[in-house]
Formats: sequence, C-alpha cells, structure tokens
Amino acid sequence: MTSNFTIYYTTNDSFCKFIGGDVKPTIDQITIAENPNHDTELTHACVGVISAKHLNEVHYKMNMVGENMNDAEWNKFEKDMTDMNVGHASMSVGDVAYCHKTQTYFLVERFGWLDLTNFIG
Repeated sequence: MTSNFTIYYTTNDSFCKFIGGDVKPTIDQITIAENPNHDTELTHACVGVISAKHLNEVHYKMNMVGENMNDAEWNKFEKDMTDMNVGHASMSVGDVAYCHKTQTYFLVERFGWLDLTNFIG
C-alpha cells in the first residue's frame, strides 16, 4: 500500500549544519511556511510530494529523480531547486520526508531514518 510523502530538502544556508547528522532540525523549523508565526529561519524547502510504499522507496526515488528526465526537464528541475535556495538534487542527510498516512516527519540520518515526533521546537 502506498502513501504520499511531502519531501523537504535543507536549504543552502542550513545544509552544512545538518549534513553531519549531529544537529537535528525541529518540526517547526522545517515547516515554517505552514507556521508563519514561528520566529526562526527557514531550514528546509518543500520540493514536492511523491507516492511510495515505505521510506526506503522514498529515498530511492528521490536519489533517482534525474534518471528519467530529458535535458529540458533536468534544467527546469535545477532552476526550481535554485529558486528554492536548495543546492542539492538528491536526498541527503538532514532532508525530511513527511508521511501523510501516519502524519509523521522522518529525518534522513547517516544510516536510516529518525522519527522527528519528539523534536518539536
């Protein structure tokens, strides 16, 4: 059974902070666009919604995103990433997947995923 996942990539300004895996974002830092009263900086940008059976499939799909694109599609994708202040095209440590079915945020760790339920700022 598949579920929809909203994908959040770290912004250029936050990438170095989270790529090491030692610092964890809080849910309200990730979703500041949905929480305009929050007073911290945006750490992530929503890059889209995909359908997947599980988190490993999410990771696979997000790392294969350019494989089936032609040059024009890839150029548009790169421009979209730049417009969102995101400097990487594949899912990396520090990026986040939100599962619509379970209403849970998951952080990409060095190995595996971390449920961010307890990381509400």
